This record gives sequence, structure tokens and C-alpha cells, in this order.
Amino acid sequence: MKMKKMLLDKLETAQQAIDNKIKENEQYFILFKKEMEAEGLCKKTIEKHLSNAEFFVNDYLNFYEVNDMPYGLKCAFDFFEYFYPRKCLGSPYSCGVMMTSLCKFYKVMAKHNLVDLVETAAFIDEIKDSRKEWMELNRIGEDDDECIDD
Repeated sequence: MKMKKMLLDKLETAQQAIDNKIKENEQYFILFKKEMEAEGLCKKTIEKHLSNAEFFVNDYLNFYEVNDMPYGLKCAFDFFEYFYPRKCLGSPYSCGVMMTSLCKFYKVMAKHNLVDLVETAAFIDEIKDSRKEWMELNRIGEDDDECIDD
């Protein structure tokens, strides 16, 4: 019983840390939305980019352990090479949209000095350089009976 209580306490503490991080991240999404509205993007496009950024920052970055938003700049390879094709089961199109969303999001964060400009440029270059390959990873299972091994 004592072990069960300790485990529940640990889970509760972890969930509280995630909840706190999500609240902290809200300021970034408000800023991102304002920037996209100022660009004149339509509501549907804004919602898609915002949803993608929120998924990456609030879900993916906290999937293994709690991480700050800037840490995402180090995660393009892991996210698009492993996590996205296996956990999200997206299409090449949805993968491409996710890449666009994250590039837009981190450009806004860099514009407002919330992330390092050099790291942002490296993140965007990594996505540009690997875009076709990562999109192709999301084609598995579309046309045949292949499945993704985890």
C-alpha cells in the first residue's frame, strides 16, 4: 500500500509539472496567434498552425519528460524521424503542414527573442534539408499493408 501511495504521489507530481508547463506555454501561443492574424492568415490556417505548435510544445516536448519550449529546437530529427510517423500516423501532407507550422512558430519566437536566432535557423535548415525524407516516412502503410514497428 505504501508503494502504491508513493507511485501515485510521483504521478501526481509529474502531472502537476506538465500542467504548470502548459500554463507557462500559453503566452507563446497567444503571441503566435497574434502574429499570424497580423499576417492576414485565414482563421482555419491559424487554427491548424496553432494546433500543431501546441501539440509539439505541450504534448511532444512533455512526452518523455517536462521540457521548456526552446528545447524543441533540438528535437526536429527525433520528432519527424521517429515520433511523428509512429505516434501520429500522419500522411505526407500532414507531416509537411506540421513542419511549416513549427518553422512559423519558432520564427515568431525568435523574432521576439524567446529562442536563440542561430538555433532557430539551424532547426529550420534541418527541416528544409530532411523535408522530403521525413514526409516519405509518413507514406508507409498508405498504399500497401506495411505497418510501422515501434
